[in-house]
Parts: sequence; C-alpha cells; structure tokens
Amino acid sequence: EYAPPDVRSPSPTSSVGSRHPEDQTSLSDSEEMLTQSQFEHKWMNKIGLGQPSHRELDANKDPLLPRPAPGSEEERLAHERILQNLRHEVNQLHENEIFEQTILRGSKAVLQTPVYSRDFDAIMRSMMGPA
Repeated sequence: EYAPPDVRSPSPTSSVGSRHPEDQTSLSDSEEMLTQSQFEHKWMNKIGLGQPSHRELDANKDPLLPRPAPGSEEERLAHERILQNLRHEVNQLHENEIFEQTILRGSKAVLQTPVYSRDFDAIMRSMMGPA
C-alpha cells in the first residue's frame, strides 16, 4: 500500500519564472569602456593577484638579528627575552606531555565498578565528595 500523496498549495506566481534585478555594473567596468584584458588587468591589480602575500614578504626578510654590543643593555634585554621564550616553550611542551599521558592512560572511571543505589541521599553524597 502506498503512502497518501502530499497535498500542498500551488506555488505563488512570483516564484515561478526568473526575475533578475537591474545590472549594477559600474560604468568603468562596462564592456563598452574596457576590453576583457583591460578589465582582467584592472581587477588583478585591485585584488593583488600576482603580488607576494604578507607571509611571503616576511619570509624574504633576513632572519638574523644584528648582534648587540657585548655587555650592553640591548644584549641583556635580548638574553632575557630569549630565556623567557625558551621557558615558555618548555612549559608548553611539559603541559602537552602531561595531556598526552592523560589521554593515553584513559579515564580511571571505567576501571571502577559502578555502584547502584536507590537511596537518593547516598547518590547525592557520592556526587558531592567528602564533607
């Protein structure tokens, strides 16, 4: 036996057919003003196609920093900044290692045998922890 057919109201006439809004192309981009190649060139320049990105420009910079004079304040500040960054990285690695160990060990809740109780007060006390 087949399911009853869907009975829907007919589509409104405004949704049947296609109506498009007026063309909003600026006169400077119209086909009468620019050839296809001029149009492409204009927009390639405008959106930066073919130009190096900020990441590419940064990658082309010299990675070496000028060495400050020995014993100067600049050298001391650079040394402190380097040590601070190294400490931060070591702390990040340590936190990641702890996290990975926790993940690998898994949850200890699975190892515990579940306690079933119908006593509402006992259930609430077990959830609250020791008082």
